[in-house]
Amino acid sequence: ACCPIVSEKADLAVTSGGGYPLDATFYQCVKGLVNCIPAVKELGQIVAFGSCLEGVGSKEYAALMEKYSGKCDQFIADIKENHFFIKDQWQLQMQIRVLKKIGQQNLHFYTSNIPTETLSKLSVNAHSVSSSEIESLIQSRINKAVEEKKRISVFPEGPYCSPV
Repeated sequence: ACCPIVSEKADLAVTSGGGYPLDATFYQCVKGLVNCIPAVKELGQIVAFGSCLEGVGSKEYAALMEKYSGKCDQFIADIKENHFFIKDQWQLQMQIRVLKKIGQQNLHFYTSNIPTETLSKLSVNAHSVSSSEIESLIQSRINKAVEEKKRISVFPEGPYCSPV
């Protein structure tokens, strides 16, 4: 179902950017993160991955993400106060909805196509690893959650699923 009903919120949501072309940039991958919001508990975790073959996104978006890295409250204050508009700022506004619910430390993002230095500026818990490592690292997180008897929700194609 593309809109499953959430009967109980999860401690951990696992999602993807939806595959090419939806996960070609980090900008696009954020859509999968946002769709998990209704299914995850406050301060729960989201584990997501995407290819990001084309990098972060537009140059404006990349600059915005770097400028406000770890400063989401400042970004919101600035757009309210200065009434500025920057191309693609909407996606940071959407990502902030995720961050407000679970926190940056609990938003794990895995990719092999954005270097750690850049990925760590995208207001995520950054995991820049080789493509051959992604599956086993995410599986380890899932296994740990199972051992701890955590409730897990899985959204294989995150942007296509909107839990309600």
